[in-house]
Amino acid sequence: MVTTNEKNISTLIHLSTLSQYFIPFGNYIFPILLWSAKKNDSEFVDYNGKQVINFQLSILLYSLILALIAVPIFIYTFLKNVTVTNFSDNCDFVFNHFNTNNITGTVIIAITAIILF
Repeated sequence: MVTTNEKNISTLIHLSTLSQYFIPFGNYIFPILLWSAKKNDSEFVDYNGKQVINFQLSILLYSLILALIAVPIFIYTFLKNVTVTNFSDNCDFVFNHFNTNNITGTVIIAITAIILF
């Protein structure tokens, strides 16, 4: 039987991931601290702590993969009409045929990456 104290600790571990909005990497630090302090006392707390840390690490991995995909696409979209000679000769360049209809997917990926970080 799971006690109320174990449920409260598990809830606190889950809620501690929200500290990412106040402290950088708080969504990793605080759950690990709480989980490591109480993991030997209860199987329920141990299970929930592992689930929280696994989820946070999965979100980090998915965000990094999304960023690795989005950044080159984003750069290509904005610089596809610029030649290398414009950069080497320090010439001014103009985006020809730049159309906002073509960047919808890139903007959605960029917004999703920003939200996940």
